[in-house]
Amino acid sequence: MAIDPRFALNPVRKFFAGNELLVKGCLETEGGIHLLTGYPGSPVAGFFDILGDIKDLIQKNGIRAFQANNEALGAAAVNGFANARLRAIAVNEKAVGLSQKGRIA
Repeated sequence: MAIDPRFALNPVRKFFAGNELLVKGCLETEGGIHLLTGYPGSPVAGFFDILGDIKDLIQKNGIRAFQANNEALGAAAVNGFANARLRAIAVNEKAVGLSQKGRIA
């Protein structure tokens, strides 16, 4: 599958969905990202579809990308990369809206 040309850097105006912007931002981070992981759930489930669509670009940039079996494993992978002084991101959100912990009674 060809890489979506919207992920290439050029001055033409383009439109992206939120998950696409999350991936694009990671790819454009100065110093690079070394790991993209997490556990799929709404609204970030599309994040992993995008990674699959641009897997050649991910591999070319030496980025490790995988879907974790649960939120804890995604967070543990990020922690491991951080301990090695490498940049990582995990997407683990499962619902739209406010956290119940932050709810005002």
